[in-house]
Amino acid sequence: REVLGLAQNISSEIFGPMRRLTYHSICEQSGFGPGFNFSSSEQEHRHRYFKVAGPHSVTAEALPYVKVMLNHAEHWKQSLCDSGGTYDVVRGNRVTSVPKTAVTNRTIAIEPSLNVYMQKGVDKYLKRRLRHFGVDLTNQERNRYPAMLGSQRSLHAATVDLSMASDCISSEVVRWLIPNLWYVLLDDLRSKEYTLDKGETWHKYEKFFSMGNAFTFPLSLLS
Repeated sequence: REVLGLAQNISSEIFGPMRRLTYHSICEQSGFGPGFNFSSSEQEHRHRYFKVAGPHSVTAEALPYVKVMLNHAEHWKQSLCDSGGTYDVVRGNRVTSVPKTAVTNRTIAIEPSLNVYMQKGVDKYLKRRLRHFGVDLTNQERNRYPAMLGSQRSLHAATVDLSMASDCISSEVVRWLIPNLWYVLLDDLRSKEYTLDKGETWHKYEKFFSMGNAFTFPLSLLS
């Protein structure tokens, strides 16, 4: 209990308070990811034009946040209205696989487009907060140089690649560790369910996020 309490204190300090300005900052830093989204699978849909124009999808829990975010993007909001752009409310993300090596595949989850848009804002905000505490996830020079020395000399230095790291973090671990208002936001922006057959059947996640959620990396570190 003492160790967990210390972890809560550290987490609370890194996240900081959830204020109106905090949410505005997340909205301003939001953006599209490089891949596909739940409603599209054509190669051309990876282009930014199609990401802006749609088709769009969002979970019911994330929809209120998206509506607030659109007030920070008036031109995009107006463009969607002028073009008759709409969004589909979906239950979660779509699980598929991509090549990892010549003989194995990696499981990924394709998020609803407007969920991942907001998740990117959380990702950038948390990375900025971590930099403030001396952890820069955008620059690996600090790790790269000791790893190089470890490969050249008899030093006790190596990189660590945790297998299925995101799969090992349950929803209750995140609920325990991070401040309550932050948990509510992140829980609403994530996909709580997944489909393997394009929406015919749905299954509940017990882990907090999947590979495809934009804030997986910084939150994995904090958890």
